[in-house]
Amino acid sequence: KIEGETLVTGLIYEDVDGKEQKLDVEGVFVEIGSVPNSEIVKDIVELDKYGQIKIDSKFGTTSHPGVFAAGDITDDPYKQNNISAGDGVKSALAAYAYLQGLSKKSPAEEKE
Repeated sequence: KIEGETLVTGLIYEDVDGKEQKLDVEGVFVEIGSVPNSEIVKDIVELDKYGQIKIDSKFGTTSHPGVFAAGDITDDPYKQNNISAGDGVKSALAAYAYLQGLSKKSPAEEKE
């Protein structure tokens, strides 16, 4: 149960032993049982046991050259829309570099 009037003030939940617990919090992220829709790529890229596309989280590269992935369909543990949007930008830039035949390194890394 989420507590609070205008703002969230706490959660009441049942722990694994069946005991009711209260936790003081100021916000709640709900993430329940999302199943990735990866059927279309199951024969192209490597998936984990949950059906998520396995990626290198730095560039969004997959097990198949030239195929990039980002967002909730990947095995990245952080599943929030802002993170997914940022990962999408990284993957798009890596895909662009791949198509241009460039290194996947950032300009900062190339100076090292």
